[in-house]
This record gives sequence, C-alpha cells and structure tokens, in this order.
Amino acid sequence: MQGCSKLKVAARNVLHLTAGYAILFTFTACDQVVRKHDAKQLAEAADANRRGDYVTALTFYEAGLDDTTASADTHFQMALICETKLHDPLAALFHFRRCLHINPKGTHANEARKSCERLEPMVVTALSKESMFSKTDAVALKNENQNLRKQIVQLKVQFAAMPRPTPDKNARNTAPDPDLVKKMGGRTYTVEPGDTLEKISRKIYKDKSRIRDIQDANINNLPNPRNLQVGQVLILPQ
Repeated sequence: MQGCSKLKVAARNVLHLTAGYAILFTFTACDQVVRKHDAKQLAEAADANRRGDYVTALTFYEAGLDDTTASADTHFQMALICETKLHDPLAALFHFRRCLHINPKGTHANEARKSCERLEPMVVTALSKESMFSKTDAVALKNENQNLRKQIVQLKVQFAAMPRPTPDKNARNTAPDPDLVKKMGGRTYTVEPGDTLEKISRKIYKDKSRIRDIQDANINNLPNPRNLQVGQVLILPQ
C-alpha cells in the first residue's frame, strides 16, 4: 500500500511538471510570435523608409510599437521621418517626447532631448501664426469691447435721466400696446396669485435684478409695482 502511494505521488508530480513545461512553452512561443511579428513590421518600415515611402514607413512603425523600452527607438525613427521628410515639427516633437518618456536613458535619449529643446519654440511659433486672431486683431477687439462697455454705461445714465410719464394711479388692467410689446421683445406675462416683481424676475430671468427692467417696460400700466393685480398682463423685456 505504501509503495502504491509513493507511485501516485510521483505520477502526480510528473503531471504537474508536464503541465508547467506546457504552460511555459506556450508563453514562450507566444512571445516569440509577437517578437517575430514586431520585427517584421519594423523591417517593412525600414524598407519603406529607404524607398522614400514615408507615410507607409510610419504606418509600419506604428504597427510595430509595443510597451517595451525597445519602442523608444521606433518613436525616434518616426520622429526623424516626421521632421526631416514630412516637415511636420509637431508630430516630430510628439515622437521625440515619447522616446524620452519610454526610455529616458536609451540610446537616442540625448539626441531626442536636444531635438525637443530645438523644436518646442518652432512649434509654439507655428501655432501662434495659425491662430484665429493676430495680436493686432486681439488688441483691436479688446479696445472695441471697452468702447462698447463705455457706451452702454453712458446710455444707462442717459436713460435714467430721461423724463418719464407719470403713471395713472387709477389705471386698470388694460392690454399693453402690441407695438410696444413687439418693440420690447414680444413677450408678456399674466400675473398669478402671490406674484411680485421679484418673483416674476426670478421665474422668468432666473435673476431678481431684472425688477427695474420689468417696471420700466410697464410704467404706463403699473401704477403700484408693489400691488400687482391677478390677471394683469405685463410686458417682459429682453
């Protein structure tokens, strides 16, 4: 019985070893396939680069990238193509930076670092030239905005100083003049129970500071702003 137990243990150990070697072989084989695949992509990229087909070369280089430090060299080659062949400093700067990020002490690290220092000012200058507004346009726009703000302030002062008609204390709820409604923005509001100008301002404009605007727009039909009538129709300015 004891001999049989030893045989079973030995057999189990053999099975475990066999399974372990099988798993190890599987991972090793997969790694070899991936490395062969990457090597093929890089070889095709180098061949396309020699032929002058730089777009195809970049495509193959991209396909051969992985997460290892070896891909730093690939990014370096892509950066050289982008800068010297395709004249795209922005793309070149990206790949030089990736090269440094992946392997900051790699074979091409110093050259990539110097290239980044050289390309960064060029990229900033190029982007500023392609911006929507030049510096002159930006200054002109700023000055125009300041002038418009001053005009708005002046108009508010003039409006506040304008003589206003005295509201009729005996005025009833009459429909507002359609032309005036249209001129003020084309909106009206019917007063509900419990409404005040502040509540209406909050409800319509989400801002209580529009009370004065509502009052000014309805000066002929609002004898007492603190005593609104239910059903009264108010003009709501824009």
